Amino acid sequence: MTLTNMSLEQLEKIRTHSVVSQLCSIFEEYDGIVSLTGGAIIDILSSRMPKDYDLIVGRGFNYKRLIGFLLSMPEKFKYVCTTKYATTFDFRTEHSTLVVQVLHHGVEQFDFTISQGQFEFQTKMTRVFSGLFDNFSFKRKELFPVSYEPKALLNCLCRVTKYKQKGFNMSNVTFDSVVNTLAQTHQNSS
Repeated sequence: MTLTNMSLEQLEKIRTHSVVSQLCSIFEEYDGIVSLTGGAIIDILSSRMPKDYDLIVGRGFNYKRLIGFLLSMPEKFKYVCTTKYATTFDFRTEHSTLVVQVLHHGVEQFDFTISQGQFEFQTKMTRVFSGLFDNFSFKRKELFPVSYEPKALLNCLCRVTKYKQKGFNMSNVTFDSVVNTLAQTHQNSS
């Protein structure tokens, strides 16, 4: 499956989401490329409230620069922690505090194509909103692994339950392909 351009309707639904619209205002002052990605996009397009908001930077940009930008606004972004994979902030809005994570890697390390969707914010560097999304997977509510590397496939199997809660499943054909690939890899390593 491949990511395709989001429809204008999808872009507008994300842009006008209560939290994303606040982030849009903030990122107008950012001098770089930053996108919303992951489960938040799926949730917003499914009319659910995301549990967190994952951000990535564009190619050629360092995620540490984005972290510095967020740290420069302590009234809005409170640093929580840094792990190997992300730096987490509490994002204070008028009505609540939400989790925003700056990922230390791109979407190529995600498990499923559906989670690789990206909504690019309008910044000082980018003057239009744009987005990529796996509409095929979204419409069919079907999970497709990003990679067939054994480690990635094991992680996919561990995360299927999470996506089932969002209404997605892995087809029997895809599941059998994953299991057969893992079995073949195990057999070849013996």
